[in-house]
Parts: sequence; structure tokens; C-alpha cells
Amino acid sequence: MHAFVTIPGELSCFYDRQIKEIGSALGYAQVSIFGLTNDAHGYIILPESWRHKTFESGLSFGGENYGEVTKDRAEALLRSNASE
Repeated sequence: MHAFVTIPGELSCFYDRQIKEIGSALGYAQVSIFGLTNDAHGYIILPESWRHKTFESGLSFGGENYGEVTKDRAEALLRSNASE
């Protein structure tokens, strides 16, 4: 089974990898992640990156934990649709 996940911004490559690993562990053959850019929620980055106050954190509009919330929601969706 193939999963498609849409994200409301530009997802950090670290979260991209984590979501794909979660999908693989749940039995998905492939997980494709589509990020919405240009006038979306900005960069979705790790809390550590947000605290460093870099260029990306200045364009991350969801706050310090938005990346974790986004990853957790993607995981919940993958789990709810996984084959048993």
C-alpha cells in the first residue's frame, strides 16, 4: 500500500525521514510527502532549529513545537489507515 501525506508548509528533511520510517514500520510500501509552499505555514522545523533563531525559524509560523505536532498528526493518520 502507498501512502500520500500532505503537509501545510516546507517540512524539514528530518521529519520527512521520520514519517517515511514510521510508514515503513507500519507496512506501507512507500510514503510520499507533499509539502505546500509559498504562502503556507512556512518552514516546519525541529524545536532545536527553531530555538537557534535562524532564517528558517524566522519563517516558521507555527512556533517551537509545530514540527512535532505535524509529525505526530501524520503518524496518527498513517496508523489509522494502515493494514492490519
